[in-house]
Amino acid sequence: MWFIALPMIAILTGGISHGVLWGMITTLSILGLYGLELYGLVYFPKTLNSEELLFIHSLGSIGLTYAVLCSACAYELLKQSALDQRKRAEKQLLNANQEVEALLHNILPIPIVSRQKDGEKTIADEFQNVSVLFFDIVGFTMISERMSPSELVQLLNELFTMMDRIVERYKLLKVKTIGDAYEVAAGVPVIQYDHAERLALCAIDMMVQFKKWKSQVHKKYNQDLDIRMGINSGSLVGGVIGRSNFAYDVWGDTVNVAARMESHGVANHIQVSEATYSLIKNDDRFQVQPRGEIEVKGKGIMSVFFFECGHFNLN
Repeated sequence: MWFIALPMIAILTGGISHGVLWGMITTLSILGLYGLELYGLVYFPKTLNSEELLFIHSLGSIGLTYAVLCSACAYELLKQSALDQRKRAEKQLLNANQEVEALLHNILPIPIVSRQKDGEKTIADEFQNVSVLFFDIVGFTMISERMSPSELVQLLNELFTMMDRIVERYKLLKVKTIGDAYEVAAGVPVIQYDHAERLALCAIDMMVQFKKWKSQVHKKYNQDLDIRMGINSGSLVGGVIGRSNFAYDVWGDTVNVAARMESHGVANHIQVSEATYSLIKNDDRFQVQPRGEIEVKGKGIMSVFFFECGHFNLN
């Protein structure tokens, strides 16, 4: 009876696999004992006296107790092992999810990631009050001809990494980089009512840090670098479109004029449109000098202004 009970206990405590194992052990044990008796190697008396019966029952009870105890211990060990494996798997899954989240947040703004998780496929929102900045390296084509590709990539990485930190400091949106061009937006996708002031401070900070960095570039790469910056304010559309290689982008005439402010600018100056000037002209933190009217490709004659970077206090 104890032999028959063991597989049942094993199933209840350790699962079917343990029940099968103990069932095989029980079957082989019973067959072995009857085989030994069949060939006369062991004699099992058919009748036992009361003392022998008591002794056998005592041994059986002790054996069953230990069998139950061992099965319970095995069950606990298996359960704990399974729980540990599950915790490790959950931790690995959590780490993987965090890495994916971090990667998504590097590609897309946090509010856009949340909306995509909610099932939105195409995201395009109109923003009425934003500011956009462009900057690029003056004479980049000639510089690239004098540098190896690896040196050129390293130089751009140093410059863009420095600018990334400044953009993060002012809680703005780095839209993208195209070659040596760098685009930043303020007031999108999170509304910022001080978008023009915030982006103007960011631009000044960028120019100040760039002028400090360019001396190091001359020593390291034997290159003299200059940059142009341009800012414009107005309305635009921002969002994510397409099905592959998606990224958050901005579109509209405001973006185009900002690009023109940069391309029609002067080296190591921040040029702003009249729309941006009208938003910051009464702010005592800024000193803006009119450049006058210039011919802007695709827009005609426009009044533009310069920041005098050297006079600003960024604190």
